[in-house]
Amino acid sequence: MDKLSILWADDEMDLLKPHVLFLREKGFDVTTTTNGHDALELFAARPFEIVFLDENMPGLSGLETLVRLKNINSNVPVVMITKSEEEYIMEDAIGSKIADYLIKPVNPNQILLSIKKNLDTKRLVSEKTTSVYQQEFRNIGMTLNDKLDAKEWVEVYKKLIYWELELEKSKDEGMYEILTMQKDEANVQFSKFIESNYINWLKQEDKAPVMSHTLFRKKILPVIESTSDTVFFLLIDNLRYDQWKVIAPILSEELRVVEEDAYYSILPTATQYSRNAIFAGMMPSDIEKRFPKLWFNDEDEGGKNQHEEDFMTDQLARGLEYDQKALDIFIEEKDTLHIQTAFNNIGIIYWTRKEYPRAMEYFKKTLTLTKPNTGAVFKSRIINNIGLIFQEQHQFDSSLVYFQNALKKLDPEKHKYGFALVNNNLGISNRGMKRYDDALKHFEIARRLQTELNDQFGLGLVHYNIGRTYYEQGKYQDAISVLKKGLAHSTTSKNNDMLFKISELLAMTYENLGDFRNALTEQKEAARYNDSIQSKGLNREIADLEVKYKVKQQQAENDVLRGRLTGRFFE
Repeated sequence: MDKLSILWADDEMDLLKPHVLFLREKGFDVTTTTNGHDALELFAARPFEIVFLDENMPGLSGLETLVRLKNINSNVPVVMITKSEEEYIMEDAIGSKIADYLIKPVNPNQILLSIKKNLDTKRLVSEKTTSVYQQEFRNIGMTLNDKLDAKEWVEVYKKLIYWELELEKSKDEGMYEILTMQKDEANVQFSKFIESNYINWLKQEDKAPVMSHTLFRKKILPVIESTSDTVFFLLIDNLRYDQWKVIAPILSEELRVVEEDAYYSILPTATQYSRNAIFAGMMPSDIEKRFPKLWFNDEDEGGKNQHEEDFMTDQLARGLEYDQKALDIFIEEKDTLHIQTAFNNIGIIYWTRKEYPRAMEYFKKTLTLTKPNTGAVFKSRIINNIGLIFQEQHQFDSSLVYFQNALKKLDPEKHKYGFALVNNNLGISNRGMKRYDDALKHFEIARRLQTELNDQFGLGLVHYNIGRTYYEQGKYQDAISVLKKGLAHSTTSKNNDMLFKISELLAMTYENLGDFRNALTEQKEAARYNDSIQSKGLNREIADLEVKYKVKQQQAENDVLRGRLTGRFFE
């Protein structure tokens, strides 16, 4: 085996001869120099596995040498050695991607440890991983012979995934093959477990683990119930546990994982069944009975996952009974915070059902329970919700009162998102009252804040609202300019609903300008973004525009012909 080559640059190299002799006895090929210039020449002339670099050398400093070494070959690890403990030197070195940082005086074992850490880590980790898995292999094998319950099977699965990821890193093909055989055995035993228990799980839900159709009710609703903050539900379809473990460290840079849990997908696990079961809170057969026009079987044409919003809205509505039962308990226990949350949830459910008086009743009940120490964002959200109920009923003057009150609860710097949202709502109500200048003023405030937040979803919405305001004023060219910006933002946020609305409004704008060609293009885009049911309703509009475009085209051809005959064509 070839010796590992080391380059060591230090102006006090004579004092380090014992260190050099120690490394050579350990089998390393050590090349020394006393300055940065010679170190660079040596580094460029032959390959080295690692470089030790003194920070304080005559001529080129260690940091300057480090930068030039990285320009020659950035893959070679460089260890900085210095007498100074100045923080800025350490920061500069780390910023230049050093492999290690040692403070003089250093002993030979420190140098050896740094070499092993940077050059031998993969081999040592691989050997240790293989050794530990050999022990764990026996433990997992014995576990598989036990009569495991649902929770224990989850733990076995997690262990197997852990070792799969670790052995992939180690590149030990032999041990990986053994793991694959153990996974195959686990799959056989797990299949028998599912066959023995699945039917009972469906018959006795209280004894079953969390499954697709109970996931929302058992895991998501309790989170919504326990907080006054906005809850975002993100479903990543077909994400395996090993994939999650790979992306989790990346997400942890911005987010904190509070809880990690597993659930059992229903059979079959195809997205059409399991995913729709999550949103509907029902088994597929029950979904088909309740929504015969929205459910698509395998042999049916059309998108299989296009009605998730309908399913979830219905599930939330069915959750009304649950919320009211919970409310009774909270009232009995005088739990004010949870009473507030329950009132708000019930209000939202009635709102989704367009039962506005009942929704208003519960939102106002929520407000009566707020105290001076209740969060400003929560108060503002409830007041804003009441304003939206008035707005949806075209009672714009009443909605303005509540939106303005909601705005007073927020700090434009601390609560930028909420401040932008309420200003957008103020703009819509003012536009409904044909107060266009006031509407545009509020929309511009929302746009400025959403730009600062880089809120692509919000920017798509506010540009649509500005464009619609210009459209209602007859300022069609201004509307087109703004709506195109809205398209760009909505494309970035992948908001198909907003893309549909903007394209439809663009089509109407072009049509009013007599530009039937572009109107037809945008109407077709609107149909593309809309779902299959709504698209059918657009077919007539598209056909009408095609007729208008052909008529316009024929008129233009006739005008050209007349122009040629009269000589006006060249004017």
